[in-house]
Amino acid sequence: MTMALITDYFTGDESGAMMGLQSAFLNGGSMILLFTSGLLANGKWNHAYLVYLAFIPVLLIVIKNLPHDRPIRPNRQNTPADSGKLNVRVYFIAFFIFLFGSFFFVFQTNIALLVVSKGYGDATLSGMINTAVAAAGMITGLQYGNLKRRLKTMTIPIGIGAVGLGMGVIYIQGSLPSIFVAAILVGFGIGIVMPTGIFLAANVVQKEMQSTAIALVTAAVNLGMFISPLLFNTVAFQTDGENLSIKFIISFICLLLLAVLFVICNQIILKNFNSK
Repeated sequence: MTMALITDYFTGDESGAMMGLQSAFLNGGSMILLFTSGLLANGKWNHAYLVYLAFIPVLLIVIKNLPHDRPIRPNRQNTPADSGKLNVRVYFIAFFIFLFGSFFFVFQTNIALLVVSKGYGDATLSGMINTAVAAAGMITGLQYGNLKRRLKTMTIPIGIGAVGLGMGVIYIQGSLPSIFVAAILVGFGIGIVMPTGIFLAANVVQKEMQSTAIALVTAAVNLGMFISPLLFNTVAFQTDGENLSIKFIISFICLLLLAVLFVICNQIILKNFNSK
């Protein structure tokens, strides 16, 4: 809903910059909550869920301050995207975001187990590693506008490649410092891929369809994260079920292939889309 509100009240580059800020604040909050939940879990595992009490004051703030007016947005020039329905580019973005979600979620679902299995630490250390992911995502979000202008059409593949590189670092090196480096790469990658994917999907449809396009992309990444453990556990058990690292190398290969595939497919779809 926050992304949909941004498209309601902001347009163009300003909308992209606001999506970056939204991602920054999301990661900033995650950074604090993940670290806090790690500390709480050290005492008793179910104490980690006490962090959700923080949403009570947030709920009150939203009720009091969320605008109730219907925003008046400027008319956009008609483009081939203005067909009054979701088009192939939206489904293309959603499909790649789905795959991205299923591949990057290997980090979140396995890093705590890896830390414990290697004897590096406990739940507190795992919370610190996830905090590093959120911190990198927050910094990336704050700089998102500049990054998007510089990287242009390569924003998504570079972000996917960064996450893939992080997975490769864990498999090749596997030391505690390398895990923190990987966490930073993962946070950076997610921090630019997700706002860009949502921004692109929202801007290739008519404004009345933007919320639907955003919902599709958001649902796609969540579906990917849901499927990720089922997919990677099945594949890992077929190879070496006792070795957690195998999941990271599979994710590494899949993410690099996904980045290359996105560049190729995006060029084909852009060419066909612009020729209509």
